[in-house]
Amino acid sequence: MIGSSPTNLITNTIVFTLVFRSFIVGSSLLLATLFTRLEHIVLHVSVLFCLTVAIRIYKESKKKLTRLSVVYYDGDCRFCVCTLRILVLIFRFKHVRFLRGDFDPEINAQMNNENSWIVQDSNGSLNLRSAGLRVLLRTSHYRFGSTRMFDFATRMLQTPFDRLYNLIAEHRAFLSKLISCK
Repeated sequence: MIGSSPTNLITNTIVFTLVFRSFIVGSSLLLATLFTRLEHIVLHVSVLFCLTVAIRIYKESKKKLTRLSVVYYDGDCRFCVCTLRILVLIFRFKHVRFLRGDFDPEINAQMNNENSWIVQDSNGSLNLRSAGLRVLLRTSHYRFGSTRMFDFATRMLQTPFDRLYNLIAEHRAFLSKLISCK
């Protein structure tokens, strides 16, 4: 579709949901008006409800929409692909796009130099190893990134996680032979 983007789809979904819910509640109130003697009260409540929904729709349309985070990974590494699939299945990431690293030559060169995946956050910053995992977990459906305990734990465990990541990265070829993911 011309002019469609993920942010337009998100906005359209929010607007449709709000309009649909207001229609259901408004029509229910109007039906109640027909069947009760409290017509003026129900009419006033329905008008107030419609105004409230209109204000919410206006505020939602003015909100800054979340820019997608991008995960660049080694598409030739079966272990990497399977690990990402498992992470997506478990953590249900929102606003994340997964791309092969060879999609962008600069990103691919940096991935090869660092021997790491790259997670680009919504601000455009590039994150490697456990810092990338921290950025990715913040986009999870489970809202890990909104807690201070999560920030504290990930900062304290960053060095051990980076060492573990490096160990796994050095043995990716062997791990790819062990794993089978479809």
